[in-house]
Amino acid sequence: MATVLKQSRRFCESIWFSLLLFAYAALIVLVKGEVWGILSFAFIISLLLVVCEDITVTTLPFLLACTFVLKCYNSFNTFIVFAPLGVIPIGAFLFHFIKYRRPYKIGKSFFGIAAVAVAITAGGALFVSPEDYLSGTSLFYIAGLGIGMVATYLLMKSQFVERDTYSLRERLFAIFFIAGLFGVFMIGAHYVENFQALWEAGTINIQWSNNLSTLMMFFLPIPFYYALSKNRLFIFFGFLFYLAIVMTGSRGGLVMGGIELFLCCLFVSVYDKPLRYVTFFLCAAGLVFLAMNIKEFLHVFTASDSLSLISEKEPRVNLMIRAVKDFLSNPLFGRGLGYTGNIDFYSPVKGAANWYHMMPFQIIGSLGLVGVAAYGYQFFGRIRLIFKKPSPSSLTLGLSYAGILLMSMVNPGEFCPIPYELLAVLLFIFLELPNESQPANAFLTVKE
Repeated sequence: MATVLKQSRRFCESIWFSLLLFAYAALIVLVKGEVWGILSFAFIISLLLVVCEDITVTTLPFLLACTFVLKCYNSFNTFIVFAPLGVIPIGAFLFHFIKYRRPYKIGKSFFGIAAVAVAITAGGALFVSPEDYLSGTSLFYIAGLGIGMVATYLLMKSQFVERDTYSLRERLFAIFFIAGLFGVFMIGAHYVENFQALWEAGTINIQWSNNLSTLMMFFLPIPFYYALSKNRLFIFFGFLFYLAIVMTGSRGGLVMGGIELFLCCLFVSVYDKPLRYVTFFLCAAGLVFLAMNIKEFLHVFTASDSLSLISEKEPRVNLMIRAVKDFLSNPLFGRGLGYTGNIDFYSPVKGAANWYHMMPFQIIGSLGLVGVAAYGYQFFGRIRLIFKKPSPSSLTLGLSYAGILLMSMVNPGEFCPIPYELLAVLLFIFLELPNESQPANAFLTVKE
């Protein structure tokens, strides 16, 4: 029995298991089985939590599920009927952290998370009504972004211990790379499926564009890291990832992803002088081509004939003004995440908050000066951690964080607990890990 368990664990930690998960997720996309796909992936993750001590084996199935479920827009009523089945993953989660418990530890990024939790919890104090503060949606975001992230940090930090057989950072990079390839597959499959409509109308509009772009911006730096550490040809995967972001039709992805792409090229040029010329040529050529054809790109990918990336009639413009007014109405604590007074500009789907859609304005409008102080403290603490001992791997994690930070300037981003802020917290847990004298491999072999 012990031998079977040991071999099962090794298989789950191997590249072959990851490829099987990729193939299964791809099948779910092709047959449009996202609902039963989520249920089956929840079962897979539950099984892994019970069988495997190493919690990183759950990361790839989690990311794959978070990616293909993006196609299930406004599906609260679809999934809520399966809520009783939640006892399975909850039970598996509790079993894992009891059976495989380790001592709790805190690193330097913990204090920023704790400060934000205080600001999130206090948001709207002296103003927000009890009904708004205690609504189901409000409590989800307050708990998820507040005490939930504190708990996530403590639990995950206790689990991520260095292995003798593989590097945790390298494993995370490999998982991100595979998840990025899946994002490319998903956008490619969508274009193939809708090719006739695209051919006839000359345009395509993807509802889940912003969400997929946000995930892809987590993954975008990984091929550039591999171009330095493995093979220079990986650089082309980096541009492929950005092309997939552009093809989603997300204007935020187009612009903010372009900034992240430039930062990735700059990163490569610092560590590989011969590669810098190729990198910057490809980056410059791509951005020049994009600038010359911006109107066509906007028309094809966003179904817009306007040359503008933003219109004065957009809700975001009005929400910027509203955020300032909301801040002035309660400068210390803001209006809180449960505030619903912005519904005249933005009507969210069931289960979503009344976003301002821009992180700086979300902070001042929802959390006031307390939020500004907390997020400022967290931001500068994270920046210090990134550059404390700069190396290719630590800067790669920093670039992934830059991706979600940039996208949060024009979308909810880090104000979504799952998966975006959870991934941001994980990035800094991995940054706190030592990065010396580690094996270069990311996966075990089944025979080991």
